[in-house]
Amino acid sequence: MEVATWYLKAIDLEGKLQPVNYLNLFKMYLKVAECLENDKIYYEKAKNIVTNLTEENGPLQTARLYFKLAHHCSLYSDRDHDEALDCYLACLHIQQEALPENDLNIALTYKQIATLHNDHLSSHEISEPSFSEYLVYTSIAEFFMGKCLSIQLKTLPATHPELAKTYF
Repeated sequence: MEVATWYLKAIDLEGKLQPVNYLNLFKMYLKVAECLENDKIYYEKAKNIVTNLTEENGPLQTARLYFKLAHHCSLYSDRDHDEALDCYLACLHIQQEALPENDLNIALTYKQIATLHNDHLSSHEISEPSFSEYLVYTSIAEFFMGKCLSIQLKTLPATHPELAKTYF
């Protein structure tokens, strides 16, 4: 809680500056959400910054912010799979429009989506899901990991360590 207090003070100070640096506010809101045990209010404030500043940021900055939101959801916000997936897909959509099709940033987003599906599958294995649900999540994860690997094979040298991580 003590760390969150400092972030809240920083947010208050940032709000008094002209012009307001919304990217700093975005980062601080996510930190407060993390410190205050996944406080949804501050996560929503960070998300509102992304949705309201899309034109000012430019597409790649907006994609990065969606990526950070997704990462936050997958780790902190009660591991909110659906929200994380929505943010990763928003990021991917922007990247596909703004970047060449074999860009490694797109590969990373594919990989994160695959990992998210695997993590979601692992959490459901505990509650004994149906076999068909298992197959769906496995297929989706394999599809996105395959897209990631395809880009990496085209752009990275054969000995690059990231290829080994993807194969693993």
